[in-house]
Amino acid sequence: MAKLKLSKKKVKISGKIIVLIMLALALVLIYYNRSALLVLLEKNATLWSVYQHISFQIAQKTLLGLFYACFFGAIFFISLPVEFIFIYYALLGKDYLFIVLIATLGSLLGMIFNYLFGFVFGERLLKSILKKNFDKFSKKNERWATPLVFIGNLIPFPIEPIALILGAAKYSFRKFIIWTTFGRLGKFIVILLAKDWIVNVVLPWFSSLF
Repeated sequence: MAKLKLSKKKVKISGKIIVLIMLALALVLIYYNRSALLVLLEKNATLWSVYQHISFQIAQKTLLGLFYACFFGAIFFISLPVEFIFIYYALLGKDYLFIVLIATLGSLLGMIFNYLFGFVFGERLLKSILKKNFDKFSKKNERWATPLVFIGNLIPFPIEPIALILGAAKYSFRKFIIWTTFGRLGKFIVILLAKDWIVNVVLPWFSSLF
């Protein structure tokens, strides 16, 4: 009887893991099959209107467009280089204070989405992988997660998928918001200060690699 209950529990956990994997794959497939996504959006007047609004704001290079670009660019299954987007807007002559605050807010909300996605869907998957080591991992997580969140948001680094793990490990949401904000704010301020060097030295060197 005990074995039967145990097997049912395993089936239940496995089912949730399968759902999570299928959801993640669906998000990736949707992103990389934009034509199919557009067809689906066109069938819903409200969603199509929202899509057109976002596309228009980005195409017109408005401050709201910067917000949208930084928000979606920070989502784990999209992960656009928000640093280049920010430099582009800085070169347009936009008010520096506004673009720093808007880029920070947009990318922060994208990172919060990643954290919450991991918080809601990732715990069981992480527990199934780590098993008995999950509690030990969670304790160590409190030590290394804070500097990782700050540095990962400060420098060009794929921090977006790591936010999923932090959410799944139940890292402090308050600390996550605080250190993500500081990291992103610092990143954009440094980019502004080094803007000319990045444009005249880094970007030409980067282009020469391809």
